[in-house]
Amino acid sequence: MKAGLKKMHGRIRDKILEKLFYSPRKQVAFTYDLAPLGPHLMWLYVPEKGIYLGRDDYDREVYLNPAQLRVFHGVIIGPSGAGKSLFLKHFLYQIPNLKVNFMIIDPHSDYSVLIRKLGGEVIDIRKTMFKTTNIFRNIESRELFIKAVAALYRLTEGQELSLREAIKRSKDFSQVLSNLPPVLRSKLEYPFS
Repeated sequence: MKAGLKKMHGRIRDKILEKLFYSPRKQVAFTYDLAPLGPHLMWLYVPEKGIYLGRDDYDREVYLNPAQLRVFHGVIIGPSGAGKSLFLKHFLYQIPNLKVNFMIIDPHSDYSVLIRKLGGEVIDIRKTMFKTTNIFRNIESRELFIKAVAALYRLTEGQELSLREAIKRSKDFSQVLSNLPPVLRSKLEYPFS
């Protein structure tokens, strides 16, 4: 956090920030993850590396670094012609360099060629939707689901095999966790709880 803070003017402000953020043995915590995005705090957390977004009103470079965020979910919305597709392409070209896991939900397959060029895996969910009953009854649905989880959580071949066996032995999602090895259970607790 120390490296990501930009220099601010004013001795009083520096002293206050020093007490807040650089005090040894003290931990600063916010009530919600969105607290740093509030208008009074957002400008304090400007990463100096990551995905280049442009320049702000003060002509400073603005970056987004998903690797520095505890939880990173995003949605790109806007009117026609606002540049959503251009931004997403720009974003996609830069994100693999940050070594973060990510998933794009692209219902119209607009980005499948680009994803493949960047070394990603495209899973066409139109073929088989992830219905809980299908995952446990239909082999194609099960394999599609396992591929998605393995890609998202960067599972090794052995972990993927363990997941496949756990799903085969289970009747529903609640049973999958108990059928997984302990190490994999902690890694996959969120999607199966």
